[in-house]
Amino acid sequence: MAEPSGHYRVVIVGGGIAGLTLALAFERLGVSYALFEARDSLEPEYGAGAGVGLQPNGLRILDQLGLLEEIEQHTLPLETWMSLDANGRSLSTSRTMSLYRSSIGYGIMFVERQKLLQILSSHLKGHGSIQTSTCVESIEENEEYVTVRTLDGLSVTADVVIGADGVRSRVRSYIDTMVHNDADDYMSAKLAAVYGMSSPAKGISPGDRFTVYREKATVVGFTGKDGVVFWFVFEDLEQPYPLSKCPRYTATDADTLCQSLTDVQITPSVKFADLYTNRIVATKIAAEEGVARTWHTHRTVIVGDAAHKMTPAGGMGANQAIESSAALVNEITKAMNSLTNGHPSRETIRSALARYTEQRLRESAPAVERSRMICEALFCNEGPAIPKLRQMLSMSDEELLPHALEEFTRAPVLDGLELSPRGVQYEETV
Repeated sequence: MAEPSGHYRVVIVGGGIAGLTLALAFERLGVSYALFEARDSLEPEYGAGAGVGLQPNGLRILDQLGLLEEIEQHTLPLETWMSLDANGRSLSTSRTMSLYRSSIGYGIMFVERQKLLQILSSHLKGHGSIQTSTCVESIEENEEYVTVRTLDGLSVTADVVIGADGVRSRVRSYIDTMVHNDADDYMSAKLAAVYGMSSPAKGISPGDRFTVYREKATVVGFTGKDGVVFWFVFEDLEQPYPLSKCPRYTATDADTLCQSLTDVQITPSVKFADLYTNRIVATKIAAEEGVARTWHTHRTVIVGDAAHKMTPAGGMGANQAIESSAALVNEITKAMNSLTNGHPSRETIRSALARYTEQRLRESAPAVERSRMICEALFCNEGPAIPKLRQMLSMSDEELLPHALEEFTRAPVLDGLELSPRGVQYEETV
């Protein structure tokens, strides 16, 4: 059967970090795509989402896409990690992160989410295939292709639809309904988080990271370019709330929680009040987590937070989304390259999506669990997290480094794009 007019190899639903990474990769590899974003712009308002952590596994893929140099102009690597208890006593001061760049080619850094999305979107060349203010109304699959219809009446076909549309994914709901005949409420929130960003505070230096271990509510933070501080206040909700019943918070709720912590010592010389007074943004949300029970049908698949949502405590959410995007691009590209003519069969696509799911479920589910364990340690909750925390805090920088780098050993790259010298160093090190 001939392809319909308005046909793309891929339709991407969602223009966040995962969606834009997918679009950039498909452009570089010559795969036609359309991207639908519900917001009116690919660049959010200033301060929206505050900061995002980028680690070596995500940075290596962004480096392949030619973005690293520009990203590094807007941030700086973290070097010193200060850990304090609830009484302000120092538990440890580690400089293990300062060894990452020389060891593996990339450091750990925090950048404004708005700036990262701006960099990602500015490198796209296929702007004609990008539709903003566009919400998906329906997805229909048949033997030959999948049809996506939007609320404003647009209809396109594709070989594959990718849901990169976040934790409240409409594409995931479609998959659940197709496979299970319902949309199960399996993602949940056990903590709330205030995402904050503050102008520089005296006593917090560029490259600093701080963590306070404290029951019920606590603070962590990271410095960015020019001393800007990205911080999170985490609150233990003491019970899980299913996604459909997650609390919604106001600016007053955020302020009430933050004001209750103003006397908390966040570094040996700085209290949270010093940081909160300088705030640029402070937004409170429920921090959802969970892994989708089903990731794909024959021609539809999910990626990023739609598939594996983790709390921000581990700083891995964006990096796991970038990893999954790369793995999915690899499998879809292999399927496309195996064609002699026409479009890939339903079974060819299903097999590619199944391979992607198997690979990424194996890596992302433990990442979600590690993030949960970090939260347990932050709140000093008794359990397996506490002995691991004590062991980590007792290690020297040199002892901790190989344990820290182990998390990056199985990270994928984009198969069709060259590695930079730093990417090669990563490959040879891990």
